Amino acid sequence: MNPLNIYFAQFKAMRKYSSNEENPKGISILSVVLTYFIPIACGVVSAMLNYHLASADSLLSMLGILAGALIAAFAQLASWREKFSEHWTKDRAHKPERWLLDAAIAHLLAGAYSSVVASLLVIVSLIVNLPTYFPAITHSICSALIIVLGIHVVVSLLTSLPKMYAAYVQLNHVSQLLNGQEYF
Repeated sequence: MNPLNIYFAQFKAMRKYSSNEENPKGISILSVVLTYFIPIACGVVSAMLNYHLASADSLLSMLGILAGALIAAFAQLASWREKFSEHWTKDRAHKPERWLLDAAIAHLLAGAYSSVVASLLVIVSLIVNLPTYFPAITHSICSALIIVLGIHVVVSLLTSLPKMYAAYVQLNHVSQLLNGQEYF
């Protein structure tokens, strides 16, 4: 399987909801900017400033915990999706909820994958930090890539949370007094 499929799914999840699957609405520009351009811009700035990551141990443990948490959240959403799929095949009224769950799953998996790749890059950056073997620029490049992937993880999580909440509210018919989607 091509790991880029996860990121393609995340990009497709940035589409605005449309009940017509054959003619989907456009991509949310804000989501694309937050999810892809902001992390890349931060990585470019860190590379230009020759930024080096100092504390790899805490970063490695944080990325590992994030990857595990995102995969656990994916498992929970996948079980919800499976639980409700038998009702959704007969009923088109739950199509928005299915869209929200599928979009949240795509964002969570992309964040988890980025977290695992960033963890590997932290280990690589520890190796290339040895001054006698590699030039200093390799550590700067690894640091920039870790920053790009780390920010992508956080933004993917932040993007999936409103979708998960909206799906929860719609699936569980949360009272308007408590659902947060109705204003005061």
